[in-house]
Amino acid sequence: MNDYRFLEMRVDSLGRKKMTQGELAKELNIDRNRIQQLETSSKVIPKKEELRAYCEYFNTTSDYLLGIRNTKPLDENMAMISKTTGLNENAIEALKIIKRSDYINTLNFIMRDYALLGAFLSNIELYLNNKFDTPVHFDDRLGIFVESKDVSDNPILISSNEKYVSIGRKLDYEVARQTAFETLSVPVSILESHALHCIQQLLDDWKKEYKKENH
Repeated sequence: MNDYRFLEMRVDSLGRKKMTQGELAKELNIDRNRIQQLETSSKVIPKKEELRAYCEYFNTTSDYLLGIRNTKPLDENMAMISKTTGLNENAIEALKIIKRSDYINTLNFIMRDYALLGAFLSNIELYLNNKFDTPVHFDDRLGIFVESKDVSDNPILISSNEKYVSIGRKLDYEVARQTAFETLSVPVSILESHALHCIQQLLDDWKKEYKKENH
C-alpha cells in the first residue's frame, strides 16, 4: 500500500465504495489495472495525465492525491488556512457554517483568551485521550519525576481491564528504618472525572466573564 489518496477518491471515509475500479476506469479513460496499481502499489509513479484526470474529475489537487497537502478541494484559500492554522478541511468547513449563525459571537468570545481556551482544550484532550497511565516518582538525585519501573517505587495494578496507580500519605513512624506510607490505589480513569470537573469550572469562568460584559 502507498501513501497516495487515489483509493480515498473512490471510497468514502467509512470505506464504502462510491464506484468500482471498472466504473472509474471508464470515467477517467484509464485502464482498470492501472487504477488498482495507483491505489495499492508502493512502487507506482503516477503519470501527468493520470493526475490531471483525477484532479479534474474529483475537483482536487495533485498535492492532495500524492499526500503532500491535507486539503482536498481545489481551493487555495482553504489550503492556506489549513497550512497556517493546522485545521483540516472538515474543521474549516464547520467554521464556515458556524460563521453564518449566532454561534460565531460565542466562538470569538471563547477564543480571544488563549489561557482559558488552552486549559479548556487540554482537559478535553485529557478526557478524550487520557495517556496518564504510567506510574512515576520524584527522583531527588535528578530533581525530576521519573518512571517507576520498580514495584517498590510506585506499583501499578491491573484489574478488570482497569489500571490503578498507587499514591501514598506519610505516616509518623518508620518501617525498616524507612518512612511508612498509607497507600491508596486510584484508578487511572479518575483523571477523566477530574477533566470533566475542570471543564465545568472553565465554563463557569467564561459564563461569569460573559455576563459581566453583556449585562
